[in-house]
Amino acid sequence: MRLRWIATCLLGGGIAMGEEPKMESSPKGPVKTEIQLGPDGSGKPRVVVIPEEEAKIVKSSETPGVEAAIPEPVKALGEPRMMSFPGGIQMAVTAATEKAQAHVNQGMNHIHGGWEFEASRHFASAMREDPECLLAHWGML
Repeated sequence: MRLRWIATCLLGGGIAMGEEPKMESSPKGPVKTEIQLGPDGSGKPRVVVIPEEEAKIVKSSETPGVEAAIPEPVKALGEPRMMSFPGGIQMAVTAATEKAQAHVNQGMNHIHGGWEFEASRHFASAMREDPECLLAHWGML
């Protein structure tokens, strides 16, 4: 009995009493979300949903290319050398070529070794080799 009372108090009584939960209405069609902070850049972050009428949804034709995602200092250097990492990270990556997969694995090993800049060079090479490789894009963040 005590457990039911606690559940009723915590859940507002609706779910514990067998009632259908009430859902808030959501905007119809595509929406854009953004994270906002307080006016001075501090405070608790909150997610704000912007309806399509108010937001400009980015179309795939407007998305920047791979080169736009690569920082200028990384672009200025050539393709990085492959290194041997005995016992290092070797994982399967969804990539179009073996070369892209090798660069992603090299980037992961460099990140875990604390070499972020060298890792970004490998992720950039993987992005150039396969622009659809999501882990290469993740590594550039």
